[in-house]
Amino acid sequence: MKPRPRWGRLYAILPPTVAAFALIDRSGLAPALRIALGGGTAGVAFGAMAWWVRANRAALDQVDWCACARSTITVRLIASRPPQRPRDAEKVAVVTSVLR
Repeated sequence: MKPRPRWGRLYAILPPTVAAFALIDRSGLAPALRIALGGGTAGVAFGAMAWWVRANRAALDQVDWCACARSTITVRLIASRPPQRPRDAEKVAVVTSVLR
């Protein structure tokens, strides 16, 4: 069974954001402070949405997959050799230690 996005958590971000904007707008604060609070609220809302996207990235990736996706995906394996030290480096190290 493939994971499903948690849409309810995304929708839960909207009501507190709207309420915060309404409270800021109705408050009798100085305009500069209202602008700063509105910007902070917008930043927090976008941060919460970014958190939701990050938490649901696997489920969002698989939303459009069909049932046949498992049989049609091709994975390419590239073999690599472990790194080896060049042989000339060993000779240089020996010669350097002998000269000292």
